[in-house]
Amino acid sequence: MNCPKCKNPIEDNATICEWCGATIINTDNKPIENKINSFDDELLSLLKKGKKLAAVEFYRKVSGEKSSISYQYIDRLDFFRTHQYATEDQWNKEVEKKQRTNAGCLTVLFIIGLVLTCLGCYMSFSFDVTKSATTIMMIPIGLFFIIIYIIFIIGNKKHKK
Repeated sequence: MNCPKCKNPIEDNATICEWCGATIINTDNKPIENKINSFDDELLSLLKKGKKLAAVEFYRKVSGEKSSISYQYIDRLDFFRTHQYATEDQWNKEVEKKQRTNAGCLTVLFIIGLVLTCLGCYMSFSFDVTKSATTIMMIPIGLFFIIIYIIFIIGNKKHKK
């Protein structure tokens, strides 16, 4: 089977062209060329102009998908657009890398919150230090960071189900 957009050979069960990144819609093993070309061409033209958010919004409106799925689709399309010879494994590694980065940022947020809360408690109960506005604000700011961390963790668990 060949890609309807770039005409390069692709696997029969492929959903994305490994050469140009076009989405392959295959019903009855026949590519629907017009739908693929017009839809992906519009998205690719927006991405080439640097209008990623506009591409996401366009995809969301046309497909009726949620924003998170729209972002994933556009990220994937943009990845294969900029990495013409990328494979599915490389895309999966890129996704894992982003997930590890997000998890690392959340961990740092949690640690900062924990340190601020503990430091604020220690300083507010210490007899040597007078209670200043900075000392008093450390506890709620630290707790705020911890609560944000917990909300993201709970949100990610619900999203994965």
